Formats: sequence, structure tokens, C-alpha cells
Amino acid sequence: MPGGILFEAGYVGQHGVHVGVSRNINYVPRQYLNVGQSLDPAVYENLTANVANPFQGISGSSMNGSTTTREQLLLPYPQFTTVTMTNYPSGASYFNAFQARLEKRMSAGVRFLMNYEWFKRFERVAYLNPQDVAPERRIAADDRPQHLVASGTWELPFGHNRRYAVNVPVASYLASGWNLTSIFTFQPKGAPLVWGDVIYKGTDLNDLKVNPHAPNGAFDALQFDTSPGDQPVTGAHIRTLPTQVTNARQDGIVTLDMSVVKDNRITGRLQAQLRADFFNALNHPSFSAPNLTPTSAAFGTITSQANLSRTIQLGLRLAF
Repeated sequence: MPGGILFEAGYVGQHGVHVGVSRNINYVPRQYLNVGQSLDPAVYENLTANVANPFQGISGSSMNGSTTTREQLLLPYPQFTTVTMTNYPSGASYFNAFQARLEKRMSAGVRFLMNYEWFKRFERVAYLNPQDVAPERRIAADDRPQHLVASGTWELPFGHNRRYAVNVPVASYLASGWNLTSIFTFQPKGAPLVWGDVIYKGTDLNDLKVNPHAPNGAFDALQFDTSPGDQPVTGAHIRTLPTQVTNARQDGIVTLDMSVVKDNRITGRLQAQLRADFFNALNHPSFSAPNLTPTSAAFGTITSQANLSRTIQLGLRLAF
């Protein structure tokens, strides 16, 4: 492009198959469990009821009590508590990305580089329920819909060996050797929120409005059942609520890092560099994930910051 500017764009796609995952194959059959958000207490009471233990005294069994639960005897391998297959080749991954780069190499004292990526990553790396025939297809934990990083350097055109020379010695010394550098990172959305086995009363978890900067909570906690007595018991029902969705996400990133550098030669062999670095120069906060425990009084609120506040660092470097 004109001005010695390079523009590059491309597509990257990836599909992984037979990804190894862990799978519990010792589970209660689906027909004995609650399904979804409707939880019948009688189902859980039936599973946890004590019955006579047919494995008492049998060599090799880990269960030697006189009684056990009905849930234990409904397992495919009732003589064991858990049976896990590792590296079971049922996982998969999917990645599609548009990538663009804009670059101007150093000329006339100016250099900049901008990289932009717009991508989507899905994964099947864990079973939502052990009774499921395939791992859960969900948005990946490292998925970030858009990511932009721009950096630049400007050698100020004043002083010795620069475009605008200063003929007064002291003024030339003060005006010479100044450089400005910056790195700007913009990521509108952060990591997907990881939901536990909760009771959501809305229609679709993807429709939940999450705003990390809202003063009264990141989302509407009233759309969830927060009563401790109503919470589902893991293993006693078939979960249908996904663990991660595309739209419910943590806060994004807006960060500008800057450096002001002055280089000056003191003698023929001794050179000094004075610099000031400004990290998160705009002092823009990036908040951590909200509390996702429905029974907590802080449910839906954010109590910490994921990044550091503005930090200024001064340094002197001597090279000889």
C-alpha cells in the first residue's frame, strides 16, 4: 500500500477429532433420575435410601458395610464407587478465525503494527452428564470473539540527527533523543462464565444480559433459584443447563501501555537512557468474573479487579 504500509488478511481453520477425555462409566441409568430443571425430591430420596448390601464380606469389594444406598446398586458396576476411562477418544475441537495485520516499518521516525483477530472456538472436552452419548459441545474457555493489539513508535523529529535540528547546544541536548512507544489492547469480551449446576428460570442462558460494569450486579440474579433447599444434587438428575455459553462473559480488556524514552550520548563510549513507563495509562479497570454461587449473598456481584491499576515506572540505563 502507499507509504510503505503492508496489509495482510487471512483465514485459519482447525478441526480436531478423537481428542482424549475422561469419562465416568459407572453411573445411574437415566430412567431413574430427574431431567432438567424440574427436580422431584422423591427421586433423590429413593436413590439415597439404605438397602441391604449384597457385597458385604466379599473379597475385593470396597464396600463392607451391612447396608448401602439404592443408587449404588443401580450402577453398572455396583461393586465399585467409580470407574473412569481416561483418554477416551470422543472429544473434538473447532476453530475458525479471520486475521488481519497492518504494518508500517520504521521510516521518517514512525513505525506501527496492528493485529486483529475475529474468531470462534468450540470444544467437546468434558461430559455434561456421564449418561450422555457425547461430550458437551460448548464455547471454549479460551474463546475471545475479537482481539486487537496496536503498537507504535515515534521518534520525535527534534535535535541531533533528527529532521528539525536545534543549533543551541544546551537546547539541542534537551530536545534530542526523545522516543514515544505505546501498546493498545482492545478485547470487548472476556472469558465465558463457567456455570455450575444451577437452576435458571429464564428461557435461554445465552439471552442472559451480563454487564460487568453495572452498579447493582453483573446480571439479574432473580432469574435464578437461590434457595438453598432447591439446589440440585450432583448425580441425582440429568443436567441440561450448559456450563459455558457464547454471550455470558467476563469483562473485556481496554489497556494502553506507554513509554517515554530519552537517549543521550554523554561521552564517546557512554550513553544514558532515561525512561518513564506507564502501564494501564488510562487506568481502565477490567473486572473479574461475578460470583456464580446461587446460595451466596454475593451472587451476581463482582468483588475484585482482574488487572492492575495505573502503574508508573522510572528507570535510568547506562550503556558503555
